Amino acid sequence: PTHRVGGACAGSAKVDAIDHWAGEQESLAEQVAEKQAAEDSDDVNLTSQAIVTFASKRSANYATQTQLWKTGSHWQVELCPDPGNIAWGSLCKSLPVALAFKIHTAFWFVFILLFWTPITVAVLSLANLTELAQRDAFSFLQPILEWSPDVTAFVEGVLPPVLLILLNWLPLLLLRIFCGMERHSSFSDGDRKYTCIGYAFQFSHVFLLVVLSGTFLENVDKVVGQSLMGVIDLIAEAVPKQANLFVNYVLNLALIMRGIQLVQLNRLLIGGFVQLKAKTERQKRGARMFLSQFPFSVHYIPVLLVFTIALIYSTIAPLLCLFATLFFTLTYGVHKYTLSYSVRNPGDSGGLHYASVLWIILFALGFKQFMMI
Repeated sequence: PTHRVGGACAGSAKVDAIDHWAGEQESLAEQVAEKQAAEDSDDVNLTSQAIVTFASKRSANYATQTQLWKTGSHWQVELCPDPGNIAWGSLCKSLPVALAFKIHTAFWFVFILLFWTPITVAVLSLANLTELAQRDAFSFLQPILEWSPDVTAFVEGVLPPVLLILLNWLPLLLLRIFCGMERHSSFSDGDRKYTCIGYAFQFSHVFLLVVLSGTFLENVDKVVGQSLMGVIDLIAEAVPKQANLFVNYVLNLALIMRGIQLVQLNRLLIGGFVQLKAKTERQKRGARMFLSQFPFSVHYIPVLLVFTIALIYSTIAPLLCLFATLFFTLTYGVHKYTLSYSVRNPGDSGGLHYASVLWIILFALGFKQFMMI
């Protein structure tokens, strides 16, 4: 195995990885011995970090998820990633380069959020087709309403949530790529950030835009000239009316997306081409395991989104909780099956997603209280 010292951007030659890291280990061992010999010296500075070992991985996971002091930020415990979970290629990036990639991700997140808003609003306008067709500016939609009632019901009820699920796949894929380009100590750390960014995008484009677009598309004449409190009253009236759209969205997530995950459609389509190119036994074995990882971040985002929607509508439209229960039941069964028989991850995240998911749940609870005002 070879290793490029300083990273690919440094332009340095490749060296033997075993010899290089063996030399680094010997050098660090000498430095550690010198520091230990000078332990009683006044020149030794105390550090704010320490390495603690545990008898079992479960105990270490408990320590990472437990508040060890009266203030949560006083002691912070982090697990060292598993060897298979370490992002070796990412660690070679210097701190200025890492900062540049963080700014790069933030810029593209804002750009995609703004660029995708008109597309999402156009899709959501299908759910308000009848109201829009009654406006003079959208009178060209009247011939669509003259079609079969089944076609109109399909366009207004089924098509918008399906298009939301399919169209939001592309920006989420781009955000995941941008998060992976940053400097992370482990792949799980990158997935953790993608969970937060992906949830923020889905919450904005699936929940907020549905509520706001439903308000303005149904009340175009009323919104103009309204005061702030008047607009808030219109939003409060529109929120219960969007329950049917959210029911269809949750139902399509449960039936379509869980079905695609169960049959492993991505492995069947893409993995088949990879297996055709495999020649040696090692390549064939790698082709069979292609796309066999279980991306927790990809599956956390829709689960957290459905939890947020169900929590907010639990007192507005309690029937939606029934469909959310169906979604979580199917998700549990599909995830249990795939984790047991179909997929595997190279390393354990050690509960790294716990804090992020907890804060998202607390945000959902806070937003629920805000909606009840």
